[in-house]
Amino acid sequence: MSSELDAAFSYIESFANFERRSGEVREFKLERVHRLCTLFDNPERAFKVVHIAGSKGKGSTAFYLASILRKAGYKTGLYMSPHLVSYKERISLAGEFWPDEVYISAIAEMRKALEGSSEGKRLLDEVSTFELLTVLGFLIFRKMGCDWAVVETGMGGRLDATNVVLPKGCIITHIELEHTMFLGDTLEAIAGEKAGIIKESVPVLVADQNESVLSVIRKRVRETGSDCLTVSSRDRDAYGFYQTKSTNNGVELDLYWQDGRLPSCRLNTLLDVMGENAALAASAARLFAGIDVSIIAYALESVMLPGRMQLIKKQPDLYVDGSHTADSVRMVSKAVENYYGRSSCIVVFACAADKDAKSMLETLSGIAKRFVITRAGTFKPSFPEGLYELALSMGLDAELWPDEAKALKRAFELAGKDGVILSTGSFYLAGEIIGLTKDM
Repeated sequence: MSSELDAAFSYIESFANFERRSGEVREFKLERVHRLCTLFDNPERAFKVVHIAGSKGKGSTAFYLASILRKAGYKTGLYMSPHLVSYKERISLAGEFWPDEVYISAIAEMRKALEGSSEGKRLLDEVSTFELLTVLGFLIFRKMGCDWAVVETGMGGRLDATNVVLPKGCIITHIELEHTMFLGDTLEAIAGEKAGIIKESVPVLVADQNESVLSVIRKRVRETGSDCLTVSSRDRDAYGFYQTKSTNNGVELDLYWQDGRLPSCRLNTLLDVMGENAALAASAARLFAGIDVSIIAYALESVMLPGRMQLIKKQPDLYVDGSHTADSVRMVSKAVENYYGRSSCIVVFACAADKDAKSMLETLSGIAKRFVITRAGTFKPSFPEGLYELALSMGLDAELWPDEAKALKRAFELAGKDGVILSTGSFYLAGEIIGLTKDM
Protein backbone atom coordinates (compact mmCIF):
# COMPACT_ATOMS: atom_id res chain seq x y z
CA MET A 1 0.00 0.00 0.00
CA SER A 2 1.04 3.58 -0.55
CA SER A 3 2.08 5.65 2.47
CA GLU A 4 -0.95 7.89 1.88
CA LEU A 5 -3.30 4.90 1.99
CA ASP A 6 -1.56 3.56 5.11
CA ALA A 7 -2.12 6.92 6.77
CA ALA A 8 -5.79 6.95 5.74
CA PHE A 9 -6.49 3.52 7.23
CA SER A 10 -4.43 4.43 10.30
CA TYR A 11 -7.01 7.12 10.98
CA ILE A 12 -9.80 4.51 10.88
CA GLU A 13 -7.73 2.23 13.11
CA SER A 14 -7.17 4.98 15.68
CA PHE A 15 -10.69 4.43 17.05
CA ALA A 16 -11.67 1.64 19.44
CA ASN A 17 -10.58 -1.55 17.68
CA PHE A 18 -12.19 -4.55 19.33
CA GLU A 19 -10.74 -7.00 16.82
CA ARG A 20 -7.35 -6.28 18.39
CA ARG A 21 -8.69 -6.18 21.96
CA SER A 22 -10.62 -9.44 21.67
CA GLY A 23 -11.11 -9.94 25.41
CA GLU A 24 -12.72 -6.56 25.97
CA VAL A 25 -16.50 -6.35 26.26
CA ARG A 26 -18.35 -3.29 25.05
CA GLU A 27 -21.98 -2.39 24.47
CA PHE A 28 -22.82 -2.75 20.81
CA LYS A 29 -25.45 -0.33 19.55
CA LEU A 30 -26.94 -0.29 16.07
CA GLU A 31 -28.26 3.18 16.81
CA ARG A 32 -24.69 4.46 16.52
CA VAL A 33 -24.28 2.96 13.04
CA HIS A 34 -27.64 4.33 11.93
CA ARG A 35 -26.45 7.78 12.99
CA LEU A 36 -23.26 7.31 10.99
CA CYS A 37 -25.23 6.25 7.92
CA THR A 38 -27.55 9.25 8.29
CA LEU A 39 -24.51 11.53 8.42
CA PHE A 40 -23.66 10.30 4.89
CA ASP A 41 -27.22 10.26 3.47
CA ASN A 42 -27.71 6.52 3.97
CA PRO A 43 -25.28 4.98 1.48
CA GLU A 44 -26.40 1.47 2.50
CA ARG A 45 -29.66 2.03 0.56
CA ALA A 46 -27.96 2.75 -2.78
CA PHE A 47 -27.64 -0.90 -3.91
CA LYS A 48 -29.20 -4.33 -3.44
CA VAL A 49 -27.76 -6.38 -0.58
CA VAL A 50 -27.36 -10.01 0.40
CA HIS A 51 -26.54 -10.23 4.11
CA ILE A 52 -24.62 -13.23 5.48
CA ALA A 53 -24.16 -14.40 9.07
CA GLY A 54 -22.87 -17.62 10.61
CA SER A 55 -19.97 -19.15 12.50
CA LYS A 56 -18.22 -21.00 9.69
CA GLY A 57 -18.14 -20.50 5.95
CA LYS A 58 -19.68 -17.05 5.74
CA GLY A 59 -16.59 -15.47 4.18
CA SER A 60 -16.24 -18.16 1.54
CA THR A 61 -19.97 -18.06 0.81
CA ALA A 62 -19.76 -14.29 0.40
CA PHE A 63 -16.78 -14.57 -1.94
CA TYR A 64 -18.50 -17.20 -4.09
CA LEU A 65 -21.72 -15.18 -4.29
CA ALA A 66 -19.99 -11.90 -5.15
CA SER A 67 -18.03 -13.68 -7.89
CA ILE A 68 -21.24 -15.09 -9.37
CA LEU A 69 -22.99 -11.72 -9.36
CA ARG A 70 -20.00 -10.09 -11.02
CA LYS A 71 -19.75 -12.81 -13.68
CA ALA A 72 -23.44 -12.14 -14.40
CA GLY A 73 -22.54 -8.56 -15.29
CA TYR A 74 -23.40 -6.78 -12.05
CA LYS A 75 -20.99 -4.37 -10.41
CA THR A 76 -20.74 -6.08 -7.04
CA GLY A 77 -19.28 -4.79 -3.80
CA LEU A 78 -17.95 -7.29 -1.28
CA TYR A 79 -17.61 -6.46 2.41
CA MET A 80 -15.71 -9.05 4.47
CA SER A 81 -13.60 -9.38 7.60
CA PRO A 82 -10.97 -9.89 8.79
CA HIS A 83 -8.32 -9.17 6.17
CA LEU A 84 -5.19 -11.13 5.33
CA VAL A 85 -2.77 -8.43 4.21
CA SER A 86 -4.59 -5.17 3.51
CA TYR A 87 -7.74 -3.43 4.73
CA LYS A 88 -8.65 -3.12 1.04
CA GLU A 89 -9.59 -6.82 1.13
CA ARG A 90 -12.56 -5.93 3.34
CA ILE A 91 -14.04 -3.51 0.79
CA SER A 92 -13.62 -4.71 -2.78
CA LEU A 93 -15.17 -5.24 -6.18
CA ALA A 94 -15.98 -8.94 -5.75
CA GLY A 95 -12.44 -9.54 -4.49
CA GLU A 96 -10.67 -7.08 -6.80
CA PHE A 97 -9.26 -3.91 -5.28
CA TRP A 98 -10.19 -0.45 -6.46
CA PRO A 99 -7.36 2.07 -7.02
CA ASP A 100 -5.89 3.40 -3.78
CA GLU A 101 -7.36 6.81 -4.49
CA VAL A 102 -10.89 5.42 -4.12
CA TYR A 103 -10.19 4.37 -0.53
CA ILE A 104 -8.19 7.51 0.27
CA SER A 105 -10.87 9.91 -0.98
CA ALA A 106 -13.69 8.03 0.78
CA ILE A 107 -11.80 8.08 4.10
CA ALA A 108 -11.11 11.80 3.60
CA GLU A 109 -14.83 12.39 3.03
CA MET A 110 -15.63 10.41 6.18
CA ARG A 111 -13.07 12.30 8.25
CA LYS A 112 -14.31 15.68 7.03
CA ALA A 113 -17.91 14.85 7.98
CA LEU A 114 -16.93 13.47 11.39
CA GLU A 115 -14.69 16.36 12.33
CA GLY A 116 -16.65 19.13 10.62
CA SER A 117 -20.17 18.74 12.00
CA SER A 118 -21.67 18.74 15.47
CA GLU A 119 -23.19 15.27 15.00
CA GLY A 120 -19.92 13.96 13.62
CA LYS A 121 -18.00 15.30 16.59
CA ARG A 122 -20.43 13.59 18.97
CA LEU A 123 -19.85 10.31 17.13
CA LEU A 124 -16.06 10.64 17.30
CA ASP A 125 -16.08 9.66 20.97
CA GLU A 126 -18.33 6.63 20.43
CA VAL A 127 -17.63 4.83 17.17
CA SER A 128 -15.34 1.83 16.66
CA THR A 129 -12.98 0.90 13.86
CA PHE A 130 -15.34 -1.82 12.63
CA GLU A 131 -18.32 0.53 12.55
CA LEU A 132 -16.34 3.06 10.52
CA LEU A 133 -15.07 0.38 8.13
CA THR A 134 -18.63 -0.84 7.60
CA VAL A 135 -19.94 2.59 6.68
CA LEU A 136 -16.79 3.22 4.61
CA GLY A 137 -17.69 0.12 2.61
CA PHE A 138 -21.18 1.46 1.98
CA LEU A 139 -19.76 4.84 0.92
CA ILE A 140 -17.38 3.23 -1.57
CA PHE A 141 -20.02 0.90 -2.99
CA ARG A 142 -22.31 3.88 -3.61
CA LYS A 143 -19.53 6.03 -4.99
CA MET A 144 -18.44 3.28 -7.42
CA GLY A 145 -22.00 2.61 -8.62
CA CYS A 146 -22.44 -0.93 -7.33
CA ASP A 147 -25.62 -2.76 -8.32
CA TRP A 148 -25.27 -5.35 -5.55
CA ALA A 149 -23.30 -5.70 -2.35
CA VAL A 150 -22.59 -8.95 -0.54
CA VAL A 151 -22.15 -8.07 3.13
CA GLU A 152 -20.66 -10.44 5.71
CA THR A 153 -21.32 -9.81 9.39
CA GLY A 154 -18.32 -9.32 11.61
CA MET A 155 -19.21 -11.39 14.65
CA GLY A 156 -22.86 -11.82 15.58
CA GLY A 157 -25.81 -10.52 13.63
CA ARG A 158 -28.51 -8.80 15.66
CA LEU A 159 -26.25 -5.99 16.90
CA ASP A 160 -23.53 -6.27 14.26
CA ALA A 161 -22.67 -2.98 12.56
CA THR A 162 -23.67 -4.43 9.19
CA ASN A 163 -27.24 -5.03 10.37
CA VAL A 164 -28.38 -1.59 9.22
CA VAL A 165 -28.87 -2.93 5.68
CA LEU A 166 -32.27 -3.79 4.20
CA PRO A 167 -31.36 -6.89 2.19
CA LYS A 168 -33.02 -8.66 -0.70
CA GLY A 169 -32.06 -11.92 0.94
CA CYS A 170 -30.15 -13.36 3.89
CA ILE A 171 -27.90 -16.39 4.30
CA ILE A 172 -27.09 -18.15 7.57
CA THR A 173 -24.15 -20.53 7.35
CA HIS A 174 -23.26 -23.24 9.86
CA ILE A 175 -23.50 -22.10 13.50
CA GLU A 176 -21.25 -23.33 16.31
CA LEU A 177 -20.09 -22.13 19.73
CA GLU A 178 -17.96 -19.00 19.25
CA HIS A 179 -17.43 -15.58 20.83
CA THR A 180 -19.35 -16.82 23.87
CA MET A 181 -18.36 -13.74 25.90
CA PHE A 182 -20.38 -11.61 23.48
CA LEU A 183 -23.00 -13.90 21.92
CA GLY A 184 -23.99 -16.31 24.71
CA ASP A 185 -22.73 -19.68 25.88
CA THR A 186 -25.25 -21.97 24.15
CA LEU A 187 -25.87 -22.78 20.51
CA GLU A 188 -29.42 -21.52 20.89
CA ALA A 189 -28.28 -18.14 22.22
CA ILE A 190 -25.73 -17.75 19.42
CA ALA A 191 -28.32 -18.80 16.83
CA GLY A 192 -30.63 -16.10 18.18
CA GLU A 193 -27.94 -13.47 17.62
CA LYS A 194 -27.17 -14.71 14.10
CA ALA A 195 -30.88 -14.92 13.22
CA GLY A 196 -31.16 -11.25 14.12
CA ILE A 197 -30.20 -10.37 10.53
CA ILE A 198 -33.53 -11.76 9.27
CA LYS A 199 -35.81 -8.89 8.29
CA GLU A 200 -39.54 -8.66 7.69
CA SER A 201 -40.62 -10.54 4.53
CA VAL A 202 -36.98 -11.11 3.45
CA PRO A 203 -36.22 -14.73 2.42
CA VAL A 204 -33.38 -16.54 4.18
CA LEU A 205 -31.26 -19.48 3.03
CA VAL A 206 -29.98 -21.68 5.85
CA ALA A 207 -27.17 -24.27 5.83
CA ASP A 208 -27.39 -27.64 7.57
CA GLN A 209 -27.82 -27.05 11.32
CA ASN A 210 -28.73 -29.12 14.33
CA GLU A 211 -32.41 -29.09 15.22
CA SER A 212 -32.11 -26.76 18.21
CA VAL A 213 -30.44 -24.12 16.01
CA LEU A 214 -33.03 -24.55 13.27
CA SER A 215 -35.86 -24.11 15.75
CA VAL A 216 -34.44 -20.72 16.80
CA ILE A 217 -34.08 -19.60 13.19
CA ARG A 218 -37.60 -20.77 12.31
CA LYS A 219 -39.01 -18.86 15.29
CA ARG A 220 -37.41 -15.67 13.98
CA VAL A 221 -38.75 -16.43 10.50
CA ARG A 222 -42.29 -16.76 11.85
CA GLU A 223 -41.95 -13.48 13.75
CA THR A 224 -40.83 -11.62 10.63
CA GLY A 225 -43.11 -13.29 8.08
CA SER A 226 -40.07 -14.43 6.08
CA ASP A 227 -39.45 -17.60 4.08
CA CYS A 228 -36.88 -20.09 5.41
CA LEU A 229 -35.28 -22.28 2.74
CA THR A 230 -32.63 -24.85 3.57
CA VAL A 231 -29.61 -25.99 1.57
CA SER A 232 -28.58 -29.44 2.69
CA SER A 233 -26.42 -32.46 1.94
CA ARG A 234 -28.73 -34.65 4.06
CA ASP A 235 -32.29 -33.63 3.28
CA ARG A 236 -33.45 -34.41 -0.26
CA ASP A 237 -36.59 -32.36 0.36
CA ALA A 238 -34.61 -29.18 1.06
CA TYR A 239 -34.84 -26.23 -1.32
CA GLY A 240 -31.32 -27.10 -2.40
CA PHE A 241 -29.86 -30.61 -2.07
CA TYR A 242 -26.18 -30.96 -2.86
CA GLN A 243 -23.55 -33.68 -3.02
CA THR A 244 -19.77 -33.36 -3.21
CA LYS A 245 -16.91 -35.61 -4.22
CA SER A 246 -13.26 -34.93 -3.44
CA THR A 247 -10.82 -35.50 -6.30
CA ASN A 248 -7.16 -34.72 -6.94
CA ASN A 249 -8.32 -31.83 -9.12
CA GLY A 250 -10.70 -30.25 -6.64
CA VAL A 251 -14.19 -30.80 -5.25
CA GLU A 252 -16.98 -31.85 -7.61
CA LEU A 253 -20.34 -30.27 -6.76
CA ASP A 254 -23.79 -31.48 -7.79
CA LEU A 255 -26.69 -29.26 -6.68
CA TYR A 256 -30.39 -29.94 -7.16
CA TRP A 257 -33.20 -27.50 -6.49
CA GLN A 258 -36.87 -28.38 -6.24
CA ASP A 259 -37.39 -26.94 -9.72
CA GLY A 260 -34.04 -27.36 -11.43
CA ARG A 261 -30.37 -28.20 -11.05
CA LEU A 262 -26.91 -26.70 -11.36
CA PRO A 263 -24.70 -28.13 -14.10
CA SER A 264 -21.99 -30.28 -12.47
CA CYS A 265 -18.96 -28.15 -11.67
CA ARG A 266 -15.54 -28.53 -10.11
CA LEU A 267 -14.46 -26.14 -7.36
CA ASN A 268 -10.83 -25.06 -7.17
CA THR A 269 -10.31 -26.30 -3.62
CA LEU A 270 -9.26 -29.40 -1.70
CA LEU A 271 -11.75 -28.62 1.07
CA ASP A 272 -14.90 -30.68 0.78
CA VAL A 273 -16.76 -28.25 3.08
CA MET A 274 -16.53 -25.59 0.39
CA GLY A 275 -19.22 -27.52 -1.44
CA GLU A 276 -21.73 -26.32 1.16
CA ASN A 277 -20.60 -22.71 0.82
CA ALA A 278 -20.73 -22.85 -2.97
CA ALA A 279 -24.18 -24.46 -2.84
CA LEU A 280 -25.46 -21.67 -0.59
CA ALA A 281 -23.99 -19.02 -2.90
CA ALA A 282 -25.40 -20.66 -6.01
CA SER A 283 -28.85 -20.96 -4.45
CA ALA A 284 -28.75 -17.31 -3.36
CA ALA A 285 -27.71 -16.14 -6.83
CA ARG A 286 -30.62 -18.03 -8.39
CA LEU A 287 -33.21 -17.18 -5.72
CA PHE A 288 -32.36 -13.55 -4.95
CA ALA A 289 -31.02 -12.37 -8.32
CA GLY A 290 -32.45 -14.81 -10.90
CA ILE A 291 -29.04 -15.60 -12.40
CA ASP A 292 -28.85 -18.28 -15.07
CA VAL A 293 -27.46 -21.61 -13.87
CA SER A 294 -24.82 -21.77 -16.62
CA ILE A 295 -23.35 -18.47 -15.41
CA ILE A 296 -23.43 -19.72 -11.81
CA ALA A 297 -21.54 -22.90 -12.69
CA TYR A 298 -18.95 -21.02 -14.76
CA ALA A 299 -18.38 -18.51 -11.96
CA LEU A 300 -17.96 -21.18 -9.29
CA GLU A 301 -15.35 -22.99 -11.35
CA SER A 302 -13.40 -19.74 -11.73
CA VAL A 303 -13.13 -18.85 -8.04
CA MET A 304 -9.85 -19.16 -6.16
CA LEU A 305 -10.56 -18.58 -2.47
CA PRO A 306 -7.96 -16.47 -0.64
CA GLY A 307 -6.60 -17.91 2.59
CA ARG A 308 -8.61 -21.15 2.44
CA MET A 309 -6.20 -23.97 1.59
CA GLN A 310 -4.74 -21.54 -0.92
CA LEU A 311 -1.86 -23.03 -2.91
CA ILE A 312 0.77 -20.28 -2.85
CA LYS A 313 3.75 -22.11 -4.30
CA LYS A 314 4.76 -25.47 -5.75
CA GLN A 315 7.92 -27.53 -5.16
CA PRO A 316 7.51 -27.60 -2.29
CA ASP A 317 3.73 -27.25 -2.23
CA LEU A 318 2.88 -24.43 0.17
CA TYR A 319 -0.71 -24.09 1.37
CA VAL A 320 -1.98 -21.18 3.43
CA ASP A 321 -5.16 -21.59 5.44
CA GLY A 322 -6.74 -19.27 7.98
CA SER A 323 -8.59 -21.92 10.00
CA HIS A 324 -8.59 -21.10 13.71
CA THR A 325 -11.12 -23.50 15.27
CA ALA A 326 -10.83 -27.21 15.97
CA ASP A 327 -13.61 -28.06 13.52
CA SER A 328 -12.12 -26.01 10.69
CA VAL A 329 -8.63 -27.42 11.25
CA ARG A 330 -10.13 -30.91 11.20
CA MET A 331 -11.47 -30.28 7.70
CA VAL A 332 -8.10 -28.96 6.56
CA SER A 333 -6.35 -32.01 8.00
CA LYS A 334 -8.79 -34.29 6.21
CA ALA A 335 -8.09 -32.56 2.89
CA VAL A 336 -4.32 -32.86 3.34
CA GLU A 337 -4.58 -36.51 4.35
CA ASN A 338 -6.82 -37.35 1.39
CA TYR A 339 -4.43 -35.70 -1.05
CA TYR A 340 -0.98 -36.33 0.48
CA GLY A 341 -1.46 -38.95 3.22
CA ARG A 342 -0.72 -39.00 6.96
CA SER A 343 2.47 -37.51 8.40
CA SER A 344 2.90 -35.79 5.07
CA CYS A 345 3.70 -32.16 5.76
CA ILE A 346 5.58 -29.54 7.70
CA VAL A 347 3.01 -27.54 9.65
CA VAL A 348 3.75 -23.89 10.32
CA PHE A 349 1.43 -23.17 13.22
CA ALA A 350 0.40 -20.17 15.27
CA CYS A 351 -2.81 -19.01 16.87
CA ALA A 352 -4.16 -16.08 18.83
CA ALA A 353 -3.97 -16.38 22.59
CA ASP A 354 -7.73 -16.89 22.98
CA LYS A 355 -7.98 -19.93 20.67
CA ASP A 356 -8.12 -23.67 21.50
CA ALA A 357 -4.53 -24.43 20.56
CA LYS A 358 -4.46 -27.90 22.11
CA SER A 359 -7.38 -29.22 20.06
CA MET A 360 -5.93 -27.81 16.86
CA LEU A 361 -2.49 -29.31 17.55
CA GLU A 362 -4.04 -32.71 18.35
CA THR A 363 -5.91 -32.68 15.05
CA LEU A 364 -2.91 -31.55 13.02
CA SER A 365 -0.60 -34.14 14.59
CA GLY A 366 -1.99 -36.76 12.23
CA ILE A 367 -0.65 -35.00 9.12
CA ALA A 368 2.45 -33.30 10.56
CA LYS A 369 5.98 -34.56 10.06
CA ARG A 370 7.08 -31.67 12.22
CA PHE A 371 5.62 -28.47 13.62
CA VAL A 372 7.29 -25.10 13.18
CA ILE A 373 5.76 -22.91 15.88
CA THR A 374 5.70 -19.18 15.22
CA ARG A 375 3.83 -15.96 15.93
CA ALA A 376 0.31 -15.19 14.60
CA GLY A 377 1.28 -11.83 13.20
CA THR A 378 1.02 -8.69 15.33
CA PHE A 379 -2.67 -7.82 14.96
CA LYS A 380 -3.67 -9.83 18.04
CA PRO A 381 -1.62 -11.13 20.99
CA SER A 382 -0.09 -14.57 20.50
CA PHE A 383 2.46 -16.35 22.65
CA PRO A 384 4.62 -18.66 20.54
CA GLU A 385 6.85 -19.67 23.46
CA GLY A 386 3.87 -20.97 25.42
CA LEU A 387 2.52 -22.66 22.31
CA TYR A 388 5.87 -24.38 21.80
CA GLU A 389 5.90 -25.63 25.39
CA LEU A 390 2.36 -26.94 24.89
CA ALA A 391 3.42 -28.83 21.75
CA LEU A 392 6.36 -30.41 23.56
CA SER A 393 4.16 -31.41 26.51
CA MET A 394 1.90 -33.21 24.03
CA GLY A 395 4.88 -35.19 22.70
CA LEU A 396 4.89 -33.44 19.33
CA ASP A 397 7.98 -32.96 17.20
CA ALA A 398 8.21 -29.17 17.18
CA GLU A 399 10.62 -26.29 16.69
CA LEU A 400 10.22 -22.69 17.83
CA TRP A 401 10.82 -19.85 15.37
CA PRO A 402 8.90 -16.80 16.65
CA ASP A 403 9.74 -14.67 13.62
CA GLU A 404 7.39 -15.62 10.77
CA ALA A 405 9.99 -15.10 8.03
CA LYS A 406 12.50 -17.36 9.78
CA ALA A 407 9.78 -19.91 10.49
CA LEU A 408 8.85 -20.05 6.81
CA LYS A 409 12.50 -20.35 5.78
CA ARG A 410 12.94 -23.24 8.23
CA ALA A 411 9.81 -24.94 6.88
CA PHE A 412 11.25 -24.79 3.36
CA GLU A 413 14.48 -26.37 4.63
CA LEU A 414 12.59 -29.18 6.35
CA ALA A 415 10.23 -29.84 3.42
CA GLY A 416 12.78 -29.96 0.64
CA LYS A 417 11.85 -29.54 -3.00
CA ASP A 418 9.26 -32.33 -3.09
CA GLY A 419 7.64 -31.74 0.29
CA VAL A 420 4.44 -30.13 1.54
CA ILE A 421 4.05 -27.15 3.87
CA LEU A 422 0.80 -26.13 5.55
CA SER A 423 0.47 -22.80 7.35
CA THR A 424 -2.61 -22.74 9.56
CA GLY A 425 -4.11 -21.79 12.93
CA SER A 426 -4.67 -18.10 12.32
CA PHE A 427 -6.07 -15.82 9.64
CA TYR A 428 -3.42 -13.30 10.65
CA LEU A 429 -0.61 -15.84 10.18
CA ALA A 430 -2.08 -16.59 6.74
CA GLY A 431 -1.76 -12.91 5.88
CA GLU A 432 1.85 -12.79 7.06
CA ILE A 433 2.81 -15.85 5.00
CA ILE A 434 1.09 -14.53 1.88
CA GLY A 435 2.95 -11.25 2.32
CA LEU A 436 6.27 -13.05 2.71
CA THR A 437 5.77 -15.17 -0.41
CA LYS A 438 4.29 -12.65 -2.85
CA ASP A 439 7.68 -12.06 -4.54
CA MET A 440 8.75 -15.73 -4.63
